[in-house]
Amino acid sequence: MRVVFLASECAPLAKVGGLADVVGSLPKALERLGNEIAIIIPRYGNLDTKKYKLTLVKKNLEVEFNKKVEKFNLYKTKLPQSNDIEIYLIENPIISSDGVYLDPSATSLGGGKEESVRFSFFSKAALEVLLNIVDTCDVIHLNDWHVSIVPALIKQNFSRFEKLHKAAIVLTIHNLGHSYQGISDISILKVLELNLMGPQDLAWNYENDGINFLMEGILGSDMVSTVSPSYAKEITTAEYCEGLCDVIKIKEHRMRGILNGIDYQIFDPQKDPAIFANYSIENFPNGKLANKRSLQKETGLPQNDDMLIGLVSRIDDQKGIDLVIEAIPRLAEMSVQLIILGTGVKEYEEILKKLAKNSNPFKFFALFDAKLASKIYAASDVFLMPSKFEPCGLGQMISMRYGTLPIVRATGGLKDTVEDGSTGFVFEKYSSSELVEAVQRTMQKFSQKGIWNDMIKLAMQKDFSWQRSAQEYVKLYEEAVKIHNY
Repeated sequence: MRVVFLASECAPLAKVGGLADVVGSLPKALERLGNEIAIIIPRYGNLDTKKYKLTLVKKNLEVEFNKKVEKFNLYKTKLPQSNDIEIYLIENPIISSDGVYLDPSATSLGGGKEESVRFSFFSKAALEVLLNIVDTCDVIHLNDWHVSIVPALIKQNFSRFEKLHKAAIVLTIHNLGHSYQGISDISILKVLELNLMGPQDLAWNYENDGINFLMEGILGSDMVSTVSPSYAKEITTAEYCEGLCDVIKIKEHRMRGILNGIDYQIFDPQKDPAIFANYSIENFPNGKLANKRSLQKETGLPQNDDMLIGLVSRIDDQKGIDLVIEAIPRLAEMSVQLIILGTGVKEYEEILKKLAKNSNPFKFFALFDAKLASKIYAASDVFLMPSKFEPCGLGQMISMRYGTLPIVRATGGLKDTVEDGSTGFVFEKYSSSELVEAVQRTMQKFSQKGIWNDMIKLAMQKDFSWQRSAQEYVKLYEEAVKIHNY
């Protein structure tokens, strides 16, 4: 089966969040199953062209956009660690900003006029690439709101995109949060030259008198997937549907939850070049201790045997940072150390910086640093993910791979991947008191080294590779093709 991925991010070329990890990893697993895969992303200005060699495919391709003809250049490169997966990169000043997003905060990730114009252009240009450069495909796999306008563009330009009508369309929702739905004002219709309006043709957000890109993608796709089975169930409820309950109800029978995986070639404590000392399931006690001591020394934490808690995350409400802030005074009274890495809501960053100044066993680094993240995964005893909601979550899988037991809240993919008292610790209620109680339960197990090491072995033996998930995606594609051709 031939599948083309359309996305705003693809690791390792362009990465802000977990979306990039999926688009950079799932295609490789699909290729190993015998499928032909291609990926289309924007070419951003900060792409490391020394590291990733680009080949010019064609200059001055044309696309009608905002009532004029825009020209763009198309490049390609191989997806690292794949056999034959081409990544096509679209270059034009409209989309090619210095970073992936104009402002890498949660709000800007979700749209607004400037971002909706950028990714509307990318969507139209990607269709031209599909039409003129890429051979016929069986499935167009859309990812998140950035490319969710594609079904409407194909439908309303039938004569132009007749060839593409033969392809089934699958949409993966990586995050349904309101800030990630791609809500834009009505002027985007003129930019896209879309004339048909109403819920059957274009998804409206009545509250803001605008349009909702993700809603349009849900309505226009043959099949929809979320990134964990529990999240697929959760978003059918009023608590988690984020204002899209009616739309999700329409497509519920065509919605599947497929758990994300992690790339075992990248996240491997035996080979990871970023960590202080490599180790395996056979020698993890010594290996993890060496990493712990080195990280404590590097970050200025006391070099003792207190339980080290790591947190690598976006700093915002979804990730439960408000609970962590509330809990820190209680944690400071306990024999634990805490290290947090991440950026996000500036108010929370400032609070965490102040707390770190006043608490020696607590360090906060307000930056994105992949190498430091690896060190935290390897060195920590415990990894904290107290999310308010979590479509899948990769941190808990990565931490288990490194023998670091996660403390998570029972939501979405966290609930699907962590077994309480076996491979980690799970708490139910979204409250700082329950978070603290979970830490206390963890400390009890941590003091029993034999039991603790057995739990680490179980965690490290869990299979979160992409292979099983890729097989489920193949079934999803086959289902989408059947529906599309019915």
